[in-house]
Amino acid sequence: MRKKQTIISLVIAVILVIAVGYFIRQDLGNAKNIDIKAETQTEEEVAVAGADNVDEGKLPNADAPVPDLDREFSIPDIYGREIIENSAAQYNALTEALKKDPTLRNEWLQLALLRNAVQDYEGAEEIWIYVTLRWPLDHVAYGNLGNLYLDFIQNYEKAEKNLVLALERNPSALQYTENLYNLYVHRLGQPEKALRVLLELIKTLPDEVFFPLKTAEHYRDTGKVESAKEFFTLSKTVALKKGQQNVIDYADAELAKLK
Repeated sequence: MRKKQTIISLVIAVILVIAVGYFIRQDLGNAKNIDIKAETQTEEEVAVAGADNVDEGKLPNADAPVPDLDREFSIPDIYGREIIENSAAQYNALTEALKKDPTLRNEWLQLALLRNAVQDYEGAEEIWIYVTLRWPLDHVAYGNLGNLYLDFIQNYEKAEKNLVLALERNPSALQYTENLYNLYVHRLGQPEKALRVLLELIKTLPDEVFFPLKTAEHYRDTGKVESAKEFFTLSKTVALKKGQQNVIDYADAELAKLK
């Protein structure tokens, strides 16, 4: 089963590397600031505003040590020949490009995806940390580190720190909220932190229905019926503005159960 999951991971990574441009080119400058700080966060880690105006030569840690581009990239024989050849070719192309120009942020992110896919978690971590040092506004690297620490390395302190930093930089990336919520509720047993994040995000992005809906479900699951009703109703209001009938129907069904 583990081998099958690994094969699927590498296939997905190859696909992502081909299509990754959309994900890693999201406009950081348009992300709203949000003040949700992990207890481990320091002042130096606070997001810098105005990504579009950042001078590459003046970035913090612009001289950070470049990750090892000669690191072994080992693809197990359990993969099919086509997958092995395609993955190796992509990996080699990325490393050659980065040896010529180590300022290629997108290529670093693609390389980390491939390392992570073959379970080289240390190698992926090395790259993502480098990206956060070199491009401190980059939410993708922080989010990937958070996922790495949450699901694979299982260092929950680092998972919280990096997911919070990712969310601060791009609160509209809903997966960061979902992962941070799961960390607080299911791994750390700190539902009050999860709720605080959701309530802050409702204020930050009032037109995003995900946050009041998630908050309503949180209250429902913790037995706070009146609060659940309040936020399912708010979810309907937000969904109505955006024509999201499926959300309205779901909220109505949940409200009916709570009466």
